[in-house]
Amino acid sequence: MAGANLKNADLFGADLRYATLTNAILTDARLGHARLYRAELEGANLVNARLGDANLTYARLRDANLSGADLRGADLTFANRWSKAIWTNARGDTRTICPNGIKWAKKNNDCPF
Repeated sequence: MAGANLKNADLFGADLRYATLTNAILTDARLGHARLYRAELEGANLVNARLGDANLTYARLRDANLSGADLRGADLTFANRWSKAIWTNARGDTRTICPNGIKWAKKNNDCPF
């Protein structure tokens, strides 16, 4: 699914483990409770995506755009290459686990990117 246009897609609870979504358009996609374990999301457009309670452990996020994404309750533990991702106005809560294992809102109200 590399480069796929999944804008506004309803993928709630989808099993996308190991999926290749490199450069995919997931703007405004509904991905709550989705399993994105080890998913390739490099360069993906996840602007305003709803990723609440999604499992993004070990996901590759280099150059992904998560601006405005809802990450409340999402698990980003060990997400790879996240430092190059765009996180402007992404929202998390005390259940959100940052790539480095720190819970969101424990330090400066967001992940220490």
